[in-house]
Amino acid sequence: MISSIRLTTRRETEASTGGNRRTARRHAVRTVVQYRPAGGGSPTGGWRCGQTLDMSVGGILIGMARPLPVGSRWELELEWPGLYHGKPMMRLALTGAVVRNDGGGTALRILSHQFREVGRAERKQAVA
Repeated sequence: MISSIRLTTRRETEASTGGNRRTARRHAVRTVVQYRPAGGGSPTGGWRCGQTLDMSVGGILIGMARPLPVGSRWELELEWPGLYHGKPMMRLALTGAVVRNDGGGTALRILSHQFREVGRAERKQAVA
């Protein structure tokens, strides 16, 4: 999986939102994200795929085929690029609530997050 992180400048943020409404700096994180309804289904089933567009401490914007219902809760997982506490590959697991859908994507407020270490077998699959 290929990821890229680029810090979104204040000018880019203000231009895309019509003003600086946010309290946390957003970062242009472009990577594949998997998502499914929170609390439902089997641990491995029901995942859908999208693309992260940007994130901050409190939220994430995702590009996806179909918008999600506002107010619904979702589990999300994405590979975290770079080192995290000396670990070569980590997975970021999030729970979020949909706050809006528009032409720019689906925005979720992050309710909780957890970093999980990726096992050796998973690392080999990710590199292949």
